[in-house]
Parts: sequence; C-alpha cells; structure tokens
Amino acid sequence: MSAYDQKKYQSLLDASVALTSLSEKPRTPDARSLAQCPHIDYQTVGEGLEYFFLGNGLIQAAIQYSSNPASGTVLGLLLMHPEHFARKSSTFLYHPETGIERTMMTVIINDRLYYPKAGALEVHWEYPSEIPTVVAEWKAGRCSVREEFWCPMGAPVLIRTVRVKNNSPRPLTGQARTMLYPNPMFFDEQYEHREKSRLEARGHLRLLMSSLERADAHDRWITVPFGDLEKGAESRATIFYSLNAKPIQVSRKLIIQLRKKTSEYWKSTATFQADRILDHLFRTSKSGLFASVSKSGKMDSGIWQYNQEWVRDQCMVVTALAMSAQTKLARALLERMMEKMVSTEGITLESSRWRGPDLYELDQNGELLYAHGMYWRWSGDDSLIKKYWKKIVAVADFPLRDEFWDHDSGLLCNAREFWERSAPHGVREGYELAYQLWCSIGLKHAAEIAKFMNRRDLEEKWAAASEKLRHAMLTNPRFALIDGGRMIKRRLVTGEVQTVLTPPDRSAMPPCFQLATEELAYCEPDTEEALPIVLELVPPNSGLARNTMMEIEKLWNQRWDSGGYARYNVSSEPDSPGPWPFPTMFVARAYLEMGEHEKVWRALEWLYNVQGGKGGTWFEVYCNRPVPPLPPVGVTPWNWAEVLIFFVHHLLGVRPGEKELVIRPKLLSGLKEVKARVNVRGKWISLHVKRGRKKEARVDGKKFKLFKRTLTMPDPKQDAKIEMTV
Repeated sequence: MSAYDQKKYQSLLDASVALTSLSEKPRTPDARSLAQCPHIDYQTVGEGLEYFFLGNGLIQAAIQYSSNPASGTVLGLLLMHPEHFARKSSTFLYHPETGIERTMMTVIINDRLYYPKAGALEVHWEYPSEIPTVVAEWKAGRCSVREEFWCPMGAPVLIRTVRVKNNSPRPLTGQARTMLYPNPMFFDEQYEHREKSRLEARGHLRLLMSSLERADAHDRWITVPFGDLEKGAESRATIFYSLNAKPIQVSRKLIIQLRKKTSEYWKSTATFQADRILDHLFRTSKSGLFASVSKSGKMDSGIWQYNQEWVRDQCMVVTALAMSAQTKLARALLERMMEKMVSTEGITLESSRWRGPDLYELDQNGELLYAHGMYWRWSGDDSLIKKYWKKIVAVADFPLRDEFWDHDSGLLCNAREFWERSAPHGVREGYELAYQLWCSIGLKHAAEIAKFMNRRDLEEKWAAASEKLRHAMLTNPRFALIDGGRMIKRRLVTGEVQTVLTPPDRSAMPPCFQLATEELAYCEPDTEEALPIVLELVPPNSGLARNTMMEIEKLWNQRWDSGGYARYNVSSEPDSPGPWPFPTMFVARAYLEMGEHEKVWRALEWLYNVQGGKGGTWFEVYCNRPVPPLPPVGVTPWNWAEVLIFFVHHLLGVRPGEKELVIRPKLLSGLKEVKARVNVRGKWISLHVKRGRKKEARVDGKKFKLFKRTLTMPDPKQDAKIEMTV
C-alpha cells in the first residue's frame, strides 16, 4: 500500500472511529430534540454480548450473539481485514444507522419472514474434521434453521451455510435471503451481477458476496429459493464473503477442496483432550489466536480497543503459537517484530510508538529474548536467530546500559511500572519486579543463543547479567524485591517499598476512577508477583511462594462478587477496576505449580462461565469503563496465549531443552487422564497421562524412570508415543 493509500485509509478509519465517542444513549425524538445517536451495535460490551472469532490471516470475522436484544443485534456478522486494525464501528458490514442488523439471515416460509430471536437461538462451536465452525440454530415457524460459519485456509473468504429443514407434516415453500449493506465509510459503489448470483461493493477495498446455489442477486439482496420442501426435507444456501480478491468461481468442488485443505491445517496443530471445560478453553484459544494474526504477522493487541501493537503481547502469542504447533504463524509474528518493532539500538515498540527513556518497558526486551528462545526450542528453526543476530544483541544489551542498570543494587531502574502507570500516576524512580524478572529470564535465553552463535564472550556476559539480576532481585540485603516474607512489586531507589501511588495532580486523572478519588491508592498486591513462581525463579513449595500467593488472593473478588482477579489493588486504578482474564491466568499458572488445584479450577471455571466464555473470546477487563476518554473495551489476544501456555507448559509440562525433552505433567484434581498431541522440533509427541499407583513412563513401549515425577529423555528423532502414570 502506498503512503497516500495509507493516509486515505487512516482518514476513513478515524472518521468511523469517531462514532464511538458518542456515549449518549438514544432518546425519543420530539420537536425540541432530533439528535442522532449511533446504533446500539457500536458498543463492544453489553449484557449478554458474546463474540465468536474466525479468521485465516487474510480475512477476519466475528459472529456476534446477543442474548439481550437491548445490547445489540441478536445474530450479526462483522468482517475485518487483519492487516488494518478497526474499531467495531469501522468494520466492513457495520452501518452507522443500522449497525449489523442487516447481516442477519432471513428465512421466508410460505411468504412469511423469520429471523433469529433472543431466547430462541443457540450459538456454539463445533469442529467437523477439526475445522473451527460457529453454529447458530433457530426456528422459522415449523422449520429448523442451522447456520454454519467457517474460514477456509488460503483464501480471503468466510463461508456461511444455511440449512433449513421442514419439520411440519405438510410441504412448505421456502427461501433464504441475506443482504450486503456495507459500511459507507469504506464503500461508496455497489454492483449487482445477477447472472453470477453475486453482489459487490467497492471503495477502499473490494467486498464480494456470492451464492453457491443459483440465486436472485438484486439491489442489495441475495435470495436463494428452496422451492417446495417436502415433509422432513432439508435445503440449504451457501454464501461466500470475500475481501479484496478476484471473484471466486464458487462450486461444490471448490468447497470440498477448501475443506480438505483447512482440515489438514487444523489436524496439524496441537490437540488436548481431558474434559468439557478444559477442551473448550484449549480449542477456542488455539483458533482464537489463529484468527487474530494476519498473514504478515500483524496483530492488534486489543481488537476494537487499542488498534496498536505491543512487543510484550506479541511475545506471549509467539510462545503460545509455537507450543500449539502453529509454527508458521509464530514465525511471521516474530519476524514482523524484528523488522518493524525493534530499533537498531534494541528499543522495543509499545502501543505502536517509540517512547523516551523514562517510559521504556524494559520487560519487553526480556520477553522478546524469551520468545526467540521458546520459538527456537519448539520449532527447531534457527534461521531467525541467524537473520536477526545483530538486533538480538542490541535487544539483550539495551537494558544493561548504565542509564537503566544500577550496579549498586544490581537492578534495573526507571519510573514506569509493568501496567504502564508512570510518574503522573505516582510511580516514583525505582525497581520494578517484572523488569528484573523478565530481563533475567530473557538474558538466560540470550546466553543460549550466543552459545549457538559461537559467541562465548556474549554467552558469558549475558549469563552473568541474568544471574546478577536474579540474585539482586531475590537476595540483595537492601533492595531485594522481597518484604515480609513475600514478593513485592516495587522498591524505590532509597530502598523503601513503594506501597502507595500518589499522583502529583489528581485532577488530571479521569474523575470517576479510584486513583483520582481515593486518599490512599495502594499498588500492593499485584498479579505480576505470581510470575517468579510461574517462571520457576521461586520454588513453588517454598514459604516465599505461599506468602506471596496469600497476598495476591486479596485480588480475587476485590470489589465485586462475580469472580476473577484484578491485575493489582484496584484502589490505584486509573482506568479498569475489575477482573482481568490474563492476569487471572498468571495466578492460575502459579497455583498449578504449587498444587493448589481448587484455586486453579476456580479460575478456569470463571473463564468458562464469564461473559465471553461461551465463544471463548474474552474481553480485556470486566468493569464499567466510560468512553471517552478511554477506548471501548475490546478483545485481547494475550488471553488466548495465556490459556494455551497454561495447558502445554504447565498442565502437560512439556519443556523442550537444548538436546533433551523434559515432560513434567501436573494432572489437575478430578481428571483421570489427559490425552494430547504436541509437536517438538518437527516430531509429533502423542502424550497420554493418567493416574495410577505405579509412577512410570513408557516411550514407544520402552520403560523410562521418572525422577520427581519428571520424564527426561533424549531429543526424539522420530514421532513418539509417550504414556505416563503419575
């Protein structure tokens, strides 16, 4: 895209996004007031709203299901281009006056119109031939209607199939009708191609809607006639939506080819089978991540919310994609970061911009090194290490500059914290736990990479820096990030623990939030304090771990009763005082390592039952968050990443080493067995973990001893079947 086209696109996007600033509720017009308000569908959250995400890197879609009609269209379709971030109101099928109402399918039986209605509609996931498919079931009089949505591999296409079955004792006449009513911010020309059963919209992009079956394509409607439906008979309509592509000659043969290719892809990804709740969380997280990343590796860190990229979020997604055998996409994401999100100095991008030294998120350097190490360990692909070696060196060396690394304390120092509060929020110059932790972990991975690159000098330098940070964080007599027998979030340069944030100007804060109104805004406890346990810098069976988690436990239901952990003490919240899914998974990962299974189940069941759990698409936070000045709450891909990492790294315990494979499963209480399939360096590992008295492992039938319930074996040279009794 040329620079001119980019500017043109941004201006269109900005105009559409501006609609979201209209927070006034619709009013009944009278002679004195005829103010226009946006359609209710502009909002991203509302009582009963759920989203089911589909995508393939070339097209991105979300099926909206609203069990409460006051919150939005009951069953609507949103389409996006994954290379261009959007607010919900700037998606391609959203219309300022009608929202996404006109994306609903209408079924006409004996000249009577039917459409989905709340209370008589069921939406759920199915996986025919392993393909993630959104299914919506409803009634059209005496007929049952089943809609199926799925994205094929390799084409910018969403396929929607509508099946209508006559359940009445007599013949009926039926037809299905849908509409192409695109967002006028992007499309100003429309065409009908009657002989090809296709409608077209042109503008910034090209949007096509066509029917597989012979149909009447007229004005903005495609109508597929069913003719006479005999008793018990079923008929169907198949609609293709495509973006920015040449018209596709749709046919049954094409669908068979697309289904085969798509099935092959999903069968080549990691699998997990244990119980209804866990299987749902794993599958929706795996497909959600795939839907959120473009073919080029571009990913919105907050879909419909931020429209920006963060190295931190992307690193977690790279790790999860590698663990779920979606290696090609993990590579695209990691390569994009190295090309566009890391400077030659080793500075990392956050919120799609470059910050000054006081605002650098130093943990991102460590997380990027960690992502390189995990991608390399899981995929066996060393080409990115070689290609970006110079930048890897810069990323590793950057936090070790004198402007950040205080050699007296041995810790990294600045005035910004992990959750991006800074000096205006009352964050004072000091040492943040997450910065030390992630840089220590990342530098350890960097040392392994340097060893591979035959750079003994850098291997020794980074290994020593990693150990110095770890040692200072845990044992420095004055500055250790431990106080009262537990991990703490932040210590000031004076050695004092920072427990309270005091903004220099509270009037500059949004007036409705705690940081602006509460006399004492506590920043302790914080879920980042669980990460040293998660990343094994603190032994999970230690008093330090127990004391730390006892304090973090205060964040569950801190000022609500619906479940979930706040990211930190909400008394210091400047914008989002409620439970957050991915920090909740920080805590669940730590508790699983500690064997606190009841609390792990509580967190997982919360994810399953909370709004968004049905679709497996979780919001960033669950709270009242006024707009403006804050963006609407959107969908955070990091949530999906944390869930996948929980399953593979912790529950299955699969840990690829340099030349060996370590498997240390932690079978949750209530589970008799777990079956899974993961790919390690191109070799498939079929893993079956079950309970039993005799603790042992068999690899392709050969017995292996377990040491502390851990299997350590040579790097597999071929696919392997592993059975473990724990």
